[in-house]
Amino acid sequence: MLDRQLLALGVHPILGYLLVGLVFVIFSIMLFEKTNYAAVIYIFFAINLISKFSNISRNNFLESCFERNNYLKLRILENLIITAPFAIFLLLKSSYLATIVLIFLSGISAKIKFRNNLNIRIPTPFYKKPFEFIVGFRSTILVFPLILFLLFQALQVHNFNLGVFALGLTFMVVFSYYFNVEERYFVWIFKESPARFLRKKIFIALFQASILTIPVCIICAIINVNYLPIILAIQLIGYIYLIVIILAKYASFPDAVSLPQTILLVISLFIPLLLLYTFPIFYKRSITCLNQILL
Repeated sequence: MLDRQLLALGVHPILGYLLVGLVFVIFSIMLFEKTNYAAVIYIFFAINLISKFSNISRNNFLESCFERNNYLKLRILENLIITAPFAIFLLLKSSYLATIVLIFLSGISAKIKFRNNLNIRIPTPFYKKPFEFIVGFRSTILVFPLILFLLFQALQVHNFNLGVFALGLTFMVVFSYYFNVEERYFVWIFKESPARFLRKKIFIALFQASILTIPVCIICAIINVNYLPIILAIQLIGYIYLIVIILAKYASFPDAVSLPQTILLVISLFIPLLLLYTFPIFYKRSITCLNQILL
């Protein structure tokens, strides 16, 4: 299914997998350089990924298609495929205990089924429109205890780099909210110019992102106030990337952000000067796409 989705975007699956692998390696290296708790965070991310395969309706369907033994083999294989890159990197870092724990948890979770969507209303600090932060915050609620843990450890050992990593992770979570594409109707109802629509989306996004990131900035400043200019620079860069991601979202609307656009965004994370190219390109394309809906 993933291969077909990549081919539909005009991208060869091998290229897509290579890109994902490159991003994974870069993220892993940065994580292990920034914190001594990288192995724990690594296991958390891996378990969070394989939990997506434990949806009760999905597993009920698989049980109806396969015999019990084959069903368990399939589920274990799925989990091992997902956790294999994490386990390999942990082995390279000589984190043998973490590797054993990860493999054990991936095997146990193959027998677990649960509902991903609980009928529980989780309060958020965001108002009703736009929808990105409400939906995104509730779907990533489990990440924030991890961020709080990192901040607590950063304060405890006065590790500024760990605090900065928590700030970067918060922004990455916020960025993920804008890969959810709303129905065409929920853009059409605004009935205003594309430029004004984008300004409104960007203003609200910056305000709501500040609710999550500014407290992290304050804690980083408490750790070492001498690095305040660096903290403000990171915050500003995070805002700029958020704006570009919003423009990228509507540059292909009502379709999801294409893989080539995602590749361009990822490269821009490591080569900020590329934003001088991506920003105007995404802005012009988003205006063109929104013109067909709003006007």
